[in-house]
Amino acid sequence: MHIPLTPVRCLYRAVDLYGSKEGVVCGTHRFTYAEFGERCERLAAALGSLGVLPGDRVAYLSFNTHKLLEGYFGVIQAGAIVAPLNVRLTAPELIQILNHCEARVVLFENDFAPLIEHFRKDCPAIEHYIALDGPEYEASLARATPRRSDIMSFDEASPAEIFYTSGSTGTPKGVLLCHRTLYLHAMNVALSTTNNDTGIDLHTIPLFHANGWGLPQACTMMGRKQVMVRRFEPTTVFRLIEQERATGMLLVPVMAGALLMSPDREKFDLSSLELIMLGGAAFMFFAYLGFDAVSTAAEEARNPSSDLPFGILMSLAICTVLYIAVVAILNGMVPFDQLNVAFPVAFALSRVGLAWAGIIVSFGAIAGLTTV
Repeated sequence: MHIPLTPVRCLYRAVDLYGSKEGVVCGTHRFTYAEFGERCERLAAALGSLGVLPGDRVAYLSFNTHKLLEGYFGVIQAGAIVAPLNVRLTAPELIQILNHCEARVVLFENDFAPLIEHFRKDCPAIEHYIALDGPEYEASLARATPRRSDIMSFDEASPAEIFYTSGSTGTPKGVLLCHRTLYLHAMNVALSTTNNDTGIDLHTIPLFHANGWGLPQACTMMGRKQVMVRRFEPTTVFRLIEQERATGMLLVPVMAGALLMSPDREKFDLSSLELIMLGGAAFMFFAYLGFDAVSTAAEEARNPSSDLPFGILMSLAICTVLYIAVVAILNGMVPFDQLNVAFPVAFALSRVGLAWAGIIVSFGAIAGLTTV
């Protein structure tokens, strides 16, 4: 027997095994997995009543909220394709994306209401606009009749989500993810990071960014409590960690740097954290240590003391000079024939983000030891 692999199975595993457990927290809203599952089913029925057909695209313009998370399961239960949009893109970029994917429905937060007038004028394929934080969304769910989807009715090879690239050359490119891909990715994430049902995860990564790195489906499948971080801000993250006793979160390096450098870090109890996973770019941890040393120097300038970490400051000065030298090498400012074997070594190190970190470690240790 062939049983389709679909993220809808992730939802129903949570509903069946953890129905009475608090599963999703978003501001003042708290839902058990049974309640969350019903809302997803109502969303699927509501979309059907609007005339949404299998294969239609349903776009979201929203920060991380429980309503966006509902879309990851409700839209695909309706047989449609969910298209979470990057909220940081400009109006012309979003218009190009909406026209390219031929979205029929756009669900949006009121933060983005000014963009809707542009869409109405330049996106003729869109038939329905629904404000997520207005009365229409909840009213449409209340009118709908929830119905459990038949897992066997899904084609695992059919597309479920479409994401568009950003920060690359040219216009954004659409990337389709099918049901099977999302299910297998959820399994991989669950096996590697969220492999128990007692964890409490913060949705710090925007859900529109590469499927939220698989956390929406994996956390749901494992019955873990999911706490929505609507917009990333260090103090808000610290407060949610303390308040919800969060055990894990995903970060890109710039987020990690913001948390490490936040002056509010010591004001909160973060002892519940067990796992922080980093991705998206090379994480130059020791560079952040260097930034920390700079802040230490600034504090020393304001309040002089006898224990100034002179070795650290000296190492930073040396590292800065050497870092500039490496950049000069990599940008061809130093003739290649003068580099001999040093060039490929420096190039290899820098390509994996280790040159800067290695320089700081080596010279930081030397300068530190010589000033003890």
